[in-house]
Amino acid sequence: MSKHILIENIEPFNDLFFKNCFYNSFFPVIKYLNKNIEPFMINEVPVYQLENGFLTTKYIEGEDVITLLEKEGIQYQITITSPNVINEIIESLSNNMPVILQIDCYYQSIKEELFLKSHWPHSILIYGVNEEKKVVYAIEQEYHESLSYQKTEIGYFDIINSYRGYLENFQKGQEIITMYKFNTNMDQIAEELDSRRKEFLEALLKNRKQNKENILVGLESINKYISNLNISTLTNESTGIINGLNNIIHTKKTEKYVLEGILAEDLAIQSKLDSIIKDWNSLRNTVLRASLTQGFNQPIIEKISNYLDGIYSMEKELNELIFRL
Repeated sequence: MSKHILIENIEPFNDLFFKNCFYNSFFPVIKYLNKNIEPFMINEVPVYQLENGFLTTKYIEGEDVITLLEKEGIQYQITITSPNVINEIIESLSNNMPVILQIDCYYQSIKEELFLKSHWPHSILIYGVNEEKKVVYAIEQEYHESLSYQKTEIGYFDIINSYRGYLENFQKGQEIITMYKFNTNMDQIAEELDSRRKEFLEALLKNRKQNKENILVGLESINKYISNLNISTLTNESTGIINGLNNIIHTKKTEKYVLEGILAEDLAIQSKLDSIIKDWNSLRNTVLRASLTQGFNQPIIEKISNYLDGIYSMEKELNELIFRL
């Protein structure tokens, strides 16, 4: 008898984009379990960096995801390599366990921008299956690089091929987890943020103080970037520059989400962070407008430099406020 399994009430997470696509698959499960996502975000310390000459951000991980899952009391199973991915998905869903699967988008036909064009590692959340139609129900991006996630259907053929593609092109025999399965049969007692606010603040400060040198060194990347600004680079590398700025803005919005939740009454920190995000958005708009219209010139470079100088000063002040807590 064919199976039609659907784990109800698992919804896409579209509040923000955090670190990589794994978390947009993972946070819907955490929300479904009535758990807080903050421990996983606090665990990652954001720092500025120069990457291939582009100003961007990265996260310094504290504990690994598995350690955090155990600390948070979230029951899970993992698979390194599945010999029969469809059977394993069906078995997991039969036990009310949603699945995060690692895939290669080269073999995923709903990803038109990448299908049979470009190999790209990706995570999807599978919360249901229909054996008669031979599809899984998944939470997935609307399109490649979209920050909006939605529910969709993906055929067995694409799941099998994209999973094999991940094994061949990205896992390559390494001990990399390719499947996470989460037990949703555990007691789902709603966990209030207020009850753990002090705990989260202590964890955040501990992680930031342990990485204080990395934070301050990363901040100097802004000054290094200012000193290297020139018309030629801005003209020829505008796409890479804008991608870096997009990443920075995602990171700062995540920081705002976390700090607003933990330090809701600290208006000085909230105001400073709002001003930093505002200026990063203005800087990105300046670069985008120049790249699409009049091009770059010395007045534009001076305008960009002024934004960066201001952001640098505000970031120093923000860090001082946080380290004083």
